[in-house]
Amino acid sequence: MTYGASEMNTIAFQSESGDSTAVILQFNSTISTANYVVRLAGADWFRFRKMTISTANYSSSYGTVIDLAAYSEDNIFENLRVS
Repeated sequence: MTYGASEMNTIAFQSESGDSTAVILQFNSTISTANYVVRLAGADWFRFRKMTISTANYSSSYGTVIDLAAYSEDNIFENLRVS
């Protein structure tokens, strides 16, 4: 649960310029228990817009980019570059 977040009070991560290549959210996972760049577990009302979300670990089995778990609802991912 994200306290204070609601339909009217969302939590946004987005490129200020509107260019999805200008902002890169990246993580290099090396263990199975943290195998993601973004994980929303029971989190609601998040917005990810106009950015790149990318794993830095292309050569291993730990390359999950977005993981939604535990009834995460009302989240929006739009105009992203995902790799």
